[in-house]
Amino acid sequence: MLMRAKRRRLINEAYGKVLEVSVGTGRNMDLYDLRPFDLEEEKRYGRSRDRLITSITFNDQSEVMVQQATNKFLSTELKKPEDERFRGDVTFVIGDAHNQGVIDRPKGGFDTIVQTFGICSMARPVEFLQTLGRLCRQPGEAAATGRGDEEKADQGGQILLLEHGHGKYQWLNNYLDSKAKLHALHYGCWFNKDIDQVIKDSGLKVERIRQYHAGTTWEIVLRPMIATTHNEAD
Repeated sequence: MLMRAKRRRLINEAYGKVLEVSVGTGRNMDLYDLRPFDLEEEKRYGRSRDRLITSITFNDQSEVMVQQATNKFLSTELKKPEDERFRGDVTFVIGDAHNQGVIDRPKGGFDTIVQTFGICSMARPVEFLQTLGRLCRQPGEAAATGRGDEEKADQGGQILLLEHGHGKYQWLNNYLDSKAKLHALHYGCWFNKDIDQVIKDSGLKVERIRQYHAGTTWEIVLRPMIATTHNEAD
């Protein structure tokens, strides 16, 4: 299935102030490039990384999951040489990110919001994505890092999703529908959601959609459509 490779490729796009929702036990934790910015890198290679992560917030509804994710992050960082450990702010938040006040919107919003396989367990995925859109940096807001790409910066922050749901073939969707209730009872996951419709209903701007596994695995990049009302943290 090469799912880990798909996670890695998507998360490699994260930069700036990062929020990961539905973090679970931290399966994506070691995929982030959290190396400190190295001024010598540009001297050696004539360029520097433009994906610098400056801060990262991990969120989940489950206190148990957040504790496991915290332990995994600390374990992952301690295995690194000291000069390669993350130097930015790291925050762990327990609660439903959809509820107002659970996630504080930083000044300028989040540059990157990540979620992998979260929509399947949500009762109101459209409203949840709209909340992520408000937490994101809005079009025209200054980016956290000067990447020399004004056009990209003006588009606002990005929402990176890896999800599963209905695919490209009706026979396959019928099969998923027939098994969905039993699967949800066992795992709390409805794997037959209409991801395409959820994305359309969210009103967010679609930058990219890629589908795999007969269309049942969705890799999605979204951006805020227009500047929306938001409350920033002090």
